[in-house]
Amino acid sequence: MRYLGFLYPIYSIGVFLPSIAVAVRRLHDIGRSGGWYFIALVPLVGPIVLLVFLLTKSDGENRYSPGYVPTFVVSPAAPGIPAGWLADPTGRHELRYWDSRTWTGSVSDAGVMTSDPL
Repeated sequence: MRYLGFLYPIYSIGVFLPSIAVAVRRLHDIGRSGGWYFIALVPLVGPIVLLVFLLTKSDGENRYSPGYVPTFVVSPAAPGIPAGWLADPTGRHELRYWDSRTWTGSVSDAGVMTSDPL
């Protein structure tokens, strides 16, 4: 198995570079610059601070991204449907209100609005 030793550096680079890209993208999700990745170089405290940043919940729109937009929504709204009312992702109702950050409990069936928590 010694003849496969050349694969380790290739594997290391192949895993290391995408992990940096994922970390920088995650930092952008929480509104921080990708340069914060280098805080991991600070002994003892740096990796802990980076871990806290990576585990922080995204707060929606920031200067790096418009925030979470559901990928299954093809068009913002059909003609005659008010903005924010989209097809219910649970399939239990016709429409559910999307408040630009999360799905709400407001639903509509045949124009009648009711409440149905997710």
